[in-house]
Amino acid sequence: MKKITLTILFLLAINYSFAFTGTKYKFGIFGGISFSNFIGSDLIRDSEFRKSYVFGSFLRINPHNKLIFQPEVMYSKKGQIDDHVAGEHYRIEFELDYLDFNILSGFNISDNLTFLIGPYFGVYLKGTQSIKVNDYEKHKFEIPNDYLPKYDYGIMSGTSLYFFKYFSFEFRYFYGLKGLYRNYANYGGIDPEPGIKYEKYLNIRNSSWIIILGLNL
Repeated sequence: MKKITLTILFLLAINYSFAFTGTKYKFGIFGGISFSNFIGSDLIRDSEFRKSYVFGSFLRINPHNKLIFQPEVMYSKKGQIDDHVAGEHYRIEFELDYLDFNILSGFNISDNLTFLIGPYFGVYLKGTQSIKVNDYEKHKFEIPNDYLPKYDYGIMSGTSLYFFKYFSFEFRYFYGLKGLYRNYANYGGIDPEPGIKYEKYLNIRNSSWIIILGLNL
């Protein structure tokens, strides 16, 4: 109860501070579809996009009619699908769950269109990997915690189109800068032995295209 009360007081303080400074702000929620894969020079196979979902909330702050500042919290699923033939047909799926914190700045191109760019920082929550060989049953396992770093970071850019006053349609690209694996065994195998870890992470990074529908409250 004490935490809830402090949170309410904090939000009221923000409210009054913006009111006195003339800054406009809006709170909102959003959800969407992501198309993710891995990028980097250390990839050993071609891949295809993994379709999943994202959702989260944002606070849009307008200190000026042409500028916005938009911090966000977003739950996202990243990963990729390796679909290849090496004597047999292998389909390997990677599913990585993150809680992302996006710190975006934007420029209002017009009353209804905004360009967004900024860094993101992701906290790794959990991951699964599965493999299906030919028509046999899919084998799925949880990725051990020490296979992947506990965080991710990178740059995001995109555009927002506002319509019907309360809604926005957004198209974004997330470009990861943090390597994901310390050796090829953890990346390439299915429930592999830990193996010898390199001092640096491999150049295998997250990347995703996201389509979002937002609701301004």
